[in-house]
Amino acid sequence: MKTNKNITHKDNNTKSNKTHQKSHKNRIKNWTAYNKSLVNRGDFYIAIEDALLTPVERTGKPGRPKLYSDLLIKVILEIREFIGGPFRQTAGLVSFIVRLAKLSVKVPDYTTLNKRMSRIDYNLNLEPKRIAGPIYLLVDSTGLKTCGEGEWKDHKHGRDKRRGWAKLHVGYDYDSEQIVAFEVTSESVADEKELPAILAQAKSSGILIKQMIGDGAYDSNELYKIVESNYIDDKKPELGKIGLLAPPPTNAVWHGKLKGDQLVEESGWETRNGYVGRCMIYGREIWKEMSGYHKRSLAETAMYRLKKAFTGELKSKKDEHRVKEIAIRIGLLNRWTNQGMPMYT
Repeated sequence: MKTNKNITHKDNNTKSNKTHQKSHKNRIKNWTAYNKSLVNRGDFYIAIEDALLTPVERTGKPGRPKLYSDLLIKVILEIREFIGGPFRQTAGLVSFIVRLAKLSVKVPDYTTLNKRMSRIDYNLNLEPKRIAGPIYLLVDSTGLKTCGEGEWKDHKHGRDKRRGWAKLHVGYDYDSEQIVAFEVTSESVADEKELPAILAQAKSSGILIKQMIGDGAYDSNELYKIVESNYIDDKKPELGKIGLLAPPPTNAVWHGKLKGDQLVEESGWETRNGYVGRCMIYGREIWKEMSGYHKRSLAETAMYRLKKAFTGELKSKKDEHRVKEIAIRIGLLNRWTNQGMPMYT
């Protein structure tokens, strides 16, 4: 009996054809510009040259004057995070670049970098032009390892030493894809405790917030009251108040009282009751689609990008240095985001 080879070949490649069609739809349409932005992420030469030639700021305060400008210290510390090395290797690399550029300037040593790190003020390199109008502020948290055994040792022999973690809480702008606020705490601090601080930090930067979106860890009626007590724009109360969107648990109950023949919802529970009621009517998955909850997944993407670019570990031992270290990483990530991101067809 003859076998129809054409049909067999077609059937065997059904999956690969579908995969090819799917990947074809998600092709990057701005590959030239995006490729250039990826290359520029590692080009620190111009920044180093400008920082080395920038004169040292004179404060007029008594004591020994600064030998190196704040800008130079910032750039070198950014390089340290980029290469993931300690202070000594970073100072050595910058000295090598200076010799290649034939610049007759002195580079700060590792002791100076360590001392100046905690005194430098860092910004998150936000691009105000990309933050247009009231934003969707996505909130999430992740852990960054500070000490403990390596993964391979744990895998082979199990853990015999407690790991240390720093907890990073971020506020992420859905449209501009920038991290606009962050807080660093110990691993024992609950996510909901830091939400007011993230909100206050974003507002202090002049950012208008339309809605905050978080996962189930932020499902607290107290948080709804705190967030909704803030206006989108304090100067324009007519724009309304900021909203909070968090999925209620599967066993969540509608808070209300029976008065006569009617159910009357409890005061202060209006927002959460609305979410619980819609989940009961439409189901949780449909409610998530209707409410726009899935925007929150971009916050997890930001965490992934941060860890892939700089690892999930912190090098610093002091708490104040860890905060600066994270601020530098976020600033670099925002700068790279502003240089160019992929756009899909």
